[in-house]
Amino acid sequence: MGQIEIRFQEVMALAEHVANEAAAIKSMAEKTLLPDICATKAVWQGESADLLCKKEVKISEQISEEAALLQEISEDLTERAKAMYLAESANNLLAKTRIYI
Repeated sequence: MGQIEIRFQEVMALAEHVANEAAAIKSMAEKTLLPDICATKAVWQGESADLLCKKEVKISEQISEEAALLQEISEDLTERAKAMYLAESANNLLAKTRIYI
């Protein structure tokens, strides 16, 4: 049973790491990129500035979407790890109680 618990802890740690990275990426996109875009727009006027800002906003949105996908992956990884742990625990219990005739 020890091996199951070790793998479960590794997978859960990995899922937590992915979730933390997703949160950091989303935070960076929302708290760093968007203010920078606004600052650029404030000091640079014209058609080129508008095009650049539109592209920057689109890139920021794409980064946020990728962060959301990473968060979903983390949640899926956590759910699958828990399901695997429960299945393996049930298998171990069955193996211990199995009677051969």
